[in-house]
Amino acid sequence: MPENLTNYQINQWKKNFKELVDKMLAFGFVEDELKAIYRILAAIILLCDVKFESIVDRAPNEITIISDEKPLIRACELLGVDFQDLTAALISISLNSASGQKLVPRNLEEAKSNRDRLAEALYSRIFGWIVKRLNDNLSIYSKVPLAKQNQQEAFRIGVLDISGFENLKQNSLEQLLINTTNEELQNTFQRHVYDYDQEFYQREGLTYPRLSYKSNRKIVDLLLQKPIGILSVLRDESKSPYSDDATFVSKLNEYFGYSTEYVPSREHSLQFGVKHFCGDVKYNGHDFLRKNRDILSRNIISCLQESTDNFVEDLFFNLPTPTGSFSK
Repeated sequence: MPENLTNYQINQWKKNFKELVDKMLAFGFVEDELKAIYRILAAIILLCDVKFESIVDRAPNEITIISDEKPLIRACELLGVDFQDLTAALISISLNSASGQKLVPRNLEEAKSNRDRLAEALYSRIFGWIVKRLNDNLSIYSKVPLAKQNQQEAFRIGVLDISGFENLKQNSLEQLLINTTNEELQNTFQRHVYDYDQEFYQREGLTYPRLSYKSNRKIVDLLLQKPIGILSVLRDESKSPYSDDATFVSKLNEYFGYSTEYVPSREHSLQFGVKHFCGDVKYNGHDFLRKNRDILSRNIISCLQESTDNFVEDLFFNLPTPTGSFSK
């Protein structure tokens, strides 16, 4: 809970938490599953407290160490993984060579990125598992036997969890993805409320006034069109070992400089702009490629697959389902 709460606020937090637990139990979750969720959420919070520092062994070699091991030690206990193994996976990478495997130190930013990716992966996988568990429990109410159910016949829920349109002082890849999702939602809304309704009335021979509205289709195409859209260019540039943020922004300027929805960067600048339906947003292309390339280290996945906690092991051993869950 947040600090400096009044007694009334503390009691409200406790009440809300009890209501949530009661609803989850009523929906078919069991105590052991709830305890597993608590352990993983606690481990995520502890991982966010893990701090690194950089030391130089011999120039230009940079070695990263964990400045305070206590949060990581406790997180490892909750996840059922070996502290030394997870530490090595966070601050180094295991490479195969002619003489066998060797550990190569990661720099400070790479170690921080590893920590953040691990916290994100834990949260994403437990979130997907909860959705899948709810769908499994819903399936018992279907009239179709579970073994014969398909996507249309089964009772299922899906969760769309996004932020609203964002325009911050510094806008990066996260804001671009959030705003792209909002553009697509806006376009879908326009199609269903205006275009589809008008088509339906016309088919039925009914009078329907023609409504004019400003479509954001061009913005959606700028962002999502294949093979040439901003996200398609980002994907292609991320695959090339010779590309960096400057070449990415340069290609955006080259491909979309003619577009009325795109604002090209100034010379030698990593900034570019998009004229979204909610307003103009300037993006800083710094770290776009690194963030887009970021995947959870194979060493970290292997470490979690060896967890003594069967719940954690299951989350990292299985392939994703349509709901995003990595559980069986």
